[in-house]
Amino acid sequence: MQGVLARLGRQRDGGTVIEYALIAGLIGLVLVGGLGAVSGELNNTFTKLADIQKAP
Repeated sequence: MQGVLARLGRQRDGGTVIEYALIAGLIGLVLVGGLGAVSGELNNTFTKLADIQKAP
């Protein structure tokens, strides 16, 4: 990862830097969307586990 960031820092071609920034932004949006979709299900799972532990 550090190598990729170092290459981006040395990159002089403006178009290439913009392309990398757009790709990084798209990856970030996909991660946020995916985590948002999974978080509700995880919350339900942990709630069920907590309820099972509380039951006598």
